[in-house]
Amino acid sequence: MRLSFVPLLAVLSQLAHGLSIPDGLIDSIKREISSHPGYIKLSAKKSYADDASGILTNATSINPNSKNFPYFQRTAAKTDDDPAFILKNQNVFYSVDIAVGSKGDVVTVLLDTGSSDFWVMSSSNPYCIEGTGGDSHNTLGSPEPTSTSSGDEPEKTGYNSVDCSDFGTFDQSGSSSWHDNGTTFYIQYEDKTFSQGTWGTDQISIQGVKIQDVSVAVCDKSDSRFGVLGISYAELESTNSQSSDSPYTYQNLPLTLKDQGLISKNTYSVYLDDPNAQTASVLFGAVDKNKYTDDLILLPIINSDSPGDQPYEISVTFNKITLGSKKQNKKVQIASGAGSGVLDTGTTLTYLTHDVFDAIKKVTGFPVGQYGYLTADCDLGDDYYLTINFQGFDVDVSFSNLLLQNDDGSCSLGIATNEDDIVILGDTFLTSVYAVIDLEDNVVALAKANYDSNSESIEVVSDSIPSASQAPSYSATYGGEIGTVLHVTATGSL
Repeated sequence: MRLSFVPLLAVLSQLAHGLSIPDGLIDSIKREISSHPGYIKLSAKKSYADDASGILTNATSINPNSKNFPYFQRTAAKTDDDPAFILKNQNVFYSVDIAVGSKGDVVTVLLDTGSSDFWVMSSSNPYCIEGTGGDSHNTLGSPEPTSTSSGDEPEKTGYNSVDCSDFGTFDQSGSSSWHDNGTTFYIQYEDKTFSQGTWGTDQISIQGVKIQDVSVAVCDKSDSRFGVLGISYAELESTNSQSSDSPYTYQNLPLTLKDQGLISKNTYSVYLDDPNAQTASVLFGAVDKNKYTDDLILLPIINSDSPGDQPYEISVTFNKITLGSKKQNKKVQIASGAGSGVLDTGTTLTYLTHDVFDAIKKVTGFPVGQYGYLTADCDLGDDYYLTINFQGFDVDVSFSNLLLQNDDGSCSLGIATNEDDIVILGDTFLTSVYAVIDLEDNVVALAKANYDSNSESIEVVSDSIPSASQAPSYSATYGGEIGTVLHVTATGSL
């Protein structure tokens, strides 16, 4: 734990001269210690969208150094919470409110374990509807999503205009702590929305804790609706793109938290709680033992593109997918072998390969409904379950976590496919587990989420993840002796 240098130096000086330490100086040090307990907790509130049609909008970050990471955008529900870095589940994404700059402009950004850059909307963005770019406040409204039909910048007219007051903007010209480093940030999404701006550093505030010199891209041209706070590996940063002439990495937020002594290790835990709950939490630098049951099971984080190399995304090995029915006391194996999946809070649904998706359709008999998703009886939530085996460790996902209710009262299964056949374990999976992600030791620890927890038992992570044990087949990873092929084996039906 790092103390402020000035008060600590003053104490040493007083002690060296045999003098008493002033009460005011002691109080200052006590405040410093109490305000930095070795972790930062993101208190959470979930807000749910009313417009299910928004699941059609599927944006994917383009990074030549990595695979794509889709996430869904739905209309956000209005909330009146205070701007105190509160995590909100918009039934689409988990967003955080961050105070940026010396004036504390509040911006709402997507919290994303599937990317690594922090970028915000500039108040001078010409794609903002006139009069909405200068007011940085914490009002979550219901704007229409934006999209374009080509890779070119869209005209600032009608459907492509963005109400920037909904998620806030940052005026870097009004921040005395802003330092522009003169390098360009650019990202484009699969739906052709884009963001372009300049990299720099500034202070931000999280739960009242100020963090200095945080790298942030301020986008003065963007038709996206909100910014992103990526907390994955530095290797996934946009500056590290292989298409760049001089790729490099920098200290993103998790690395900055460690460097400034706010956490001891580049580790964080994710607890999304029951899908119907109104609370969730993320702990940087710590584990809450009351938020899970049974044991934490360790899995190696892998590089699925180049097995054995340094990972750049939070990807783990899985070996089997099974569907089950409690009432029928029956299980049907869908697939077995070796697969890799990305743990991504920035993705609403769980993405499986096309052949696995088709096998689930065949076994369940679920018809394809609106928007191409499988339609299921809403009452199956307490009966059916999906089991994913991670190197000998089973995670059961109840259909109550996977089913999403449509406007007409029917339910769709929160499982989808993507063009690249990438397995992404999004929010419909992550609600079932407590996940501890250690980006230094390249491991993830999973346990069954405890939905009944009303208290905390927080332990700071200073070395290895506390009370975690290796999965039964810990050394058998994707790309190694078990290969890289997931075989569809589905026979029978539920």
